[in-house]
Amino acid sequence: QKQMEWFSNTGKKDDMFIPLTEAAEVGPAGQAVRGLFILSEHPDELGYEGVWFNDQANPPNKIRSNGTRWHPAPTKICMEVEPDGYIHPKPKFKRNAVKHWEKRSRLLIPNKPSLSSFATNAIRTTVPVLGSAWVPVRYRAAPDRLNWEKAMCVYLNSTIGILATLFRSSPYKLILHKMSLEGQRQIPVPRLSDYQLESLAGVFEETKHRKLERLRNRNCETRMTLDRAAAEALGLDADEVDQARRHLSREPGVTEKRHR
Repeated sequence: QKQMEWFSNTGKKDDMFIPLTEAAEVGPAGQAVRGLFILSEHPDELGYEGVWFNDQANPPNKIRSNGTRWHPAPTKICMEVEPDGYIHPKPKFKRNAVKHWEKRSRLLIPNKPSLSSFATNAIRTTVPVLGSAWVPVRYRAAPDRLNWEKAMCVYLNSTIGILATLFRSSPYKLILHKMSLEGQRQIPVPRLSDYQLESLAGVFEETKHRKLERLRNRNCETRMTLDRAAAEALGLDADEVDQARRHLSREPGVTEKRHR
């Protein structure tokens, strides 16, 4: 509860946090993308790419009737990922699909994270994409976009960023925190100076290929590194962040077990 106070004044003039929508455009949601595109192993004349699979190491072998593989829970395990494949506009929706493609981004956040299984709360792709269960986030200040995307990826995957996300989620099941697009737009994100952006972007480069464990692992070395970096950049007490990570690791929604 104490940690949630970090975000209680989000958007106020002197507060360190602002709603994500003040810094970036958020959307389209994954269901809109799934309605307009199909996944393919081969490019078409447009060459669009997407993030469809959710297990970075081993895409789930569950095939839908249209031939695409699908799994509902975002479980990417590293912050930087390659696109999963090419996405082709469905013929009758091609015009609308092309408009949606203009909203692609390298930074994406999950729209329905399962607390018991997900490892990453944000990913950055090597090229701009759309996602089936991931929502693109496009920074409004284009000249600073590179460092901002990297810094946000570090922040959102730190315990601070995960708590900020849960602060605006709408849990309707013990382990599942469904995020409406409007809810995602209200996620508290920090106001960052150029120095802070560069510092966190550097941490991203150092850790982007390191595995992030599930939240129940309170000793995940990668998350601990991100926590220390985020706490230092934001001027928060590192011990309080460590405590928050330990508390989060014991939550029933994370462990799938009741408190004893």
